[in-house]
Order: sequence, then C-alpha cells, then structure tokens
Amino acid sequence: MARVPGRLGSAPRGSSPSDASLLGALIARDLRAIDALYERHSAALLGWDLRWLPALDAEEAVLDTFLVLVQKPENIDPTRPLRALLYTVLRGKAIDRLRAARRQPQTEPWTDEPEDAAGDAARWRRLDLADLARAAATLDPVDQELLCLLMDGRSSPEIAATLGISAEAVRQRKRTLQQRLQAALQTGAA
Repeated sequence: MARVPGRLGSAPRGSSPSDASLLGALIARDLRAIDALYERHSAALLGWDLRWLPALDAEEAVLDTFLVLVQKPENIDPTRPLRALLYTVLRGKAIDRLRAARRQPQTEPWTDEPEDAAGDAARWRRLDLADLARAAATLDPVDQELLCLLMDGRSSPEIAATLGISAEAVRQRKRTLQQRLQAALQTGAA
C-alpha cells in the first residue's frame, strides 16, 4: 500500500495508523509518531498511574515511559501489543518513584527558631489554667488539639503526625495560636 504524503505510517486515508506503523515511523526518527502514540495511549496510562502516585509524579512517570519509546524504538517488537509494553514500562517507573519517595529523608525546613518542645510545654503550663481554659474555648477544634499537644510537650513532627498536617503547618499554627491566646488573655475575653 502506498504511503499518503504528510501522514504517518501506511494507513489508508481516513483511518489511523497502527501502533506498528507508528513504531516504524519512530524508528525512522519521525517524531510526529511519538505525538500520535502519546495521544492514543497516555490517558489510559495516566488513569492507571494515578491510582498509585500523586498527580505530578504520575504525569512524569507517563512522560518517562514515552521517553523510553523515543530513546530505543528499535528494541520494541512491533508484532506485540504496544499498550501492554507501555503498562510494563510505566509500572517500573511508578515503582521507581515510590521507592525513591520512601528513601528520601523526611527533613523539616530550616527555621530560625530551634524546636524546644519541653520549653513550650512549660510556657503554656505557667499560664493560669482557668484563664487558659476560657481562652482555649474561643479556638477552633484543631487549635484546641494543638494546644493540648503543646502542653503535653510534643514536638512539631509528633504533632504533625497526630493532626495529619505538615510540621511547617504546625509551626505556623503554633505562632498563630500564641498570638490568639495572648490577645484573648490581654483583652479579658479569657
């Protein structure tokens, strides 16, 4: 069958070229073929990958999968189903990303203030408990829980794990909590 000028592969007019003909075009370094393959398969791959990875990682894993096609198209058997190969490559990319995320140390962002959980607990305990209780009643439930954890001497990472938020969010909420309580205590609302 004769090739239609300007179209990829050797499909007749009005039909899409097969994966095998697109692979042939990719081997011949016609990079329009990777666009056609990406358009054809990326949505299904991304849908599968989103079950395992966050959106940004899933999208990058799909792109990495197609990068394998661009780098080594001659190693792909055109007689085998391409989508099965793409799923296999994508599975490996997803596993690599999950392992890398597990290996990365969960470091805290550097702050000017050193963490002193025991000092925080002592500061909170020095307040008059009745005044503190009245001030705490004006707080939202998350800040009330934060106050209890601070008074218990918990560190920011421990509080973060308990509340399900980041340690940096704990530090920010701690500053806001201090300001709110001080304002409540000073205005006599407490």
